[in-house]
Amino acid sequence: NSTFSVAGALAWFNTRYRDDTNANEFRIHQDLNISWPDLNIVHFFSRLRFEQRWFFYKNLDNDFDFRLRYLIGAESKDFRLFNWERPFYLQIIYEGFQTLDDNAVEVFINRTRLHAAFGHRISKNFRYEFHYISQISRQFVETGSGTTQNIFRIRLFHKIQPRKTNGTP
Repeated sequence: NSTFSVAGALAWFNTRYRDDTNANEFRIHQDLNISWPDLNIVHFFSRLRFEQRWFFYKNLDNDFDFRLRYLIGAESKDFRLFNWERPFYLQIIYEGFQTLDDNAVEVFINRTRLHAAFGHRISKNFRYEFHYISQISRQFVETGSGTTQNIFRIRLFHKIQPRKTNGTP
């Protein structure tokens, strides 16, 4: 419904770090999303995500862990640019991470992330977003040397709606 929804996804990430340990990560995750409150010019949203992550390393043993993520954000009211028919919007997002396995081996450990996003609604069920993400990751241990990461991401969204035939879903 318009306040609560669930989602799931598959993802693959490849991380390269010069000549050091490189990583491939395959991930499955499940989300609980809440879109509330709506203050008309801005609405707030949050997400609780549970991830199952498989890591395949170049110079280390492969690994598996669970991670919990919480995200909170605000989205602007839709606006028009350049007389385009379909609207645009802006987002600001803060996200926190917590690995649930104390024995997990992580090459890049990040615990928080800040996003700024620009989105465009192409149709009722399809939209895309351009994200700039800033995060600081540690290498191997929480107290390891920090690396500031500037991430640029494009996200595509498609909402699946059941078709109605003869008045029944």
